[in-house]
Amino acid sequence: MVLFLALGHAMVYAPLPALYCEMFPTSVRYSGISIGYQMASILLASFTPALASAMVLWADGSLWMVIAFVIVTTLIAMAAISFAPDRRDRELNEIGAIRKHADDAPALSSR
Repeated sequence: MVLFLALGHAMVYAPLPALYCEMFPTSVRYSGISIGYQMASILLASFTPALASAMVLWADGSLWMVIAFVIVTTLIAMAAISFAPDRRDRELNEIGAIRKHADDAPALSSR
């Protein structure tokens, strides 16, 4: 059980630093990551244990509502990640950089 939880935790949290770094420009990266992570912890994670306990009590001891809650929050997270821009081929210091000249703009790809 502990091994399963450790592997699951590693699979979820290992790619997050790269995702977070690609989401914010260098000038605000530390603040952007920190504020987003801390606000999510305060607003969502702090109420989850009480909410899960209330769901189990409301469902007469059954866990089906907690499982449904986990599935719904997973679907919301998947939808949010699907809208994140794909920046795997860009340098991290180029993300959000201000271009000084019009000819500095990247060429459009012919797809």
